[in-house]
Amino acid sequence: DVPALLIAALDESSAGTGNDKLDEWNDTVEELLLSLSGGAKIEIKASEEPAEVVANAVNRLHQNLLQEILKEVGDGICNHNFDLVGEPYNEQSRLIVEKWKESGMPTAAGDWDPLCRACKNFLRWLLQSYMPSRRRLTQELEAIQKFKSIPMLEFYLCLIDKFEKTELVRHVANLLFYSTFNPIPANDEKTNKAFDFLINECNFFTRIMEKLIATDSIPLCTVLSRNIHNVVASYAPAAKLLPEIRVVVAAKESDSSCAGWVSESAQDLSYLQLSQSLLEFSITTTPPFPGDESDLRCELIQEILRTFYAMQVGLSLHNEGRLMTTICQLLKLDCVDKRCIECKGSAVSVLMDSSSELARILQENDAVSSLLDLLNLQVSNTLGSTQVDDTGAAALIPILVVLYKFCQNSADFRELIKSAVFPAQDEEYFRGLIQEEKKTNPKATNMSPLDAPEGTLRHKMIKLLTWPQGHIKRFSGELFWILCDSDSQEFVYRVGMGNGVPLLSMKGFAEMPANAYS
Repeated sequence: DVPALLIAALDESSAGTGNDKLDEWNDTVEELLLSLSGGAKIEIKASEEPAEVVANAVNRLHQNLLQEILKEVGDGICNHNFDLVGEPYNEQSRLIVEKWKESGMPTAAGDWDPLCRACKNFLRWLLQSYMPSRRRLTQELEAIQKFKSIPMLEFYLCLIDKFEKTELVRHVANLLFYSTFNPIPANDEKTNKAFDFLINECNFFTRIMEKLIATDSIPLCTVLSRNIHNVVASYAPAAKLLPEIRVVVAAKESDSSCAGWVSESAQDLSYLQLSQSLLEFSITTTPPFPGDESDLRCELIQEILRTFYAMQVGLSLHNEGRLMTTICQLLKLDCVDKRCIECKGSAVSVLMDSSSELARILQENDAVSSLLDLLNLQVSNTLGSTQVDDTGAAALIPILVVLYKFCQNSADFRELIKSAVFPAQDEEYFRGLIQEEKKTNPKATNMSPLDAPEGTLRHKMIKLLTWPQGHIKRFSGELFWILCDSDSQEFVYRVGMGNGVPLLSMKGFAEMPANAYS
């Protein structure tokens, strides 16, 4: 009923009888989307939401949004007889937005809040609930292009600049995000043209960063940072341009609009400096991190760290002492709260591109044990999952890659990890088992590991060596291999020939059966 109820609410709003139904619709859809984010499953049957109804709802939303702009412009646009149904939407939007800009971008007359909120809620519902359940989306995709057109993207940015009410800016920033977000990044001409326009014609990064340094609102900072991440992750040239952008910071004594988290000594800020301050503020401000369920600081931190990953900030992390200290703080968060675990995982992802020099910094900051705690947790979660998909791989692979990389290049780091996976108190027993094994066979041919008691970290990690997801299997094997000093004999004694043969085959120490890859 989501599209049909939206159309009914828009009918009431257009009739001038108020926005009660539209507010009620917004509340209902936001509760639905919250339940979906919490893991609820809602099945939408093909016959329940015909494509025409969904497309009609999108069209009505777009028309109502343009009507609000027309209200603001007033008599200044009456010379053009707009057909809000028949005229090509791109040209229609362009003419109306241009006239609105020429009129000084007024926003006093329109009732923007419920309408902007409805636009972002409906686009979000389409992306997260409706579209994943449909096989063919031709009509729907064509309809939502109205919100993705270049004039509308510019309009959203203008509203973000213009509005001062934090909640309304957040609705519009979310609308901008859902209008530019593609679940599967599309490297097509139309998408690239839109991103190029935002960045080069609209100064997207500068304007979003200026809005960031003007607000203390964590929810608003979160959605603004999500927009930056979306553009950087979706459009390759953006990752190279963003580090070059700087925004001027007004002196606090002369401009009270500067956010409290911005350093008083700052005169201009790069994105890296700005986001570094935001990370520190998020961790140290009250209430104690991570706060209650409504606290969005964890989401903000993840959006920033995901942007860092897309920018490959890890490549220069060894030169960013302050930022590396913050990364270590994040790694040392507890593994109890799910949100903290996700922050730790995002921090690990940034380290994937980093120099092996950081192994020493992790040791100096007592962060290695935190990495091992996260490894143990994520391995357990992977083994306990009923699904074998890329979601599990996305969580586990970064920690495996980082540990392998640092073990490969730092003997001290490698010994720390080895002593955790193969504890010293168990080594004498393990060496005794090797001697017993050699009495009957001088070469390592044991099919099972000699010493991997159930419940231990090594027992759980050995299971990953035959995991169906190829990347998990590969990186688990490579980590074991380096912990065994690249010794095929020790590797077999530790993990067993049956578990180790795929990696041994890759290393040239064993031959897989002819039909192994069929």
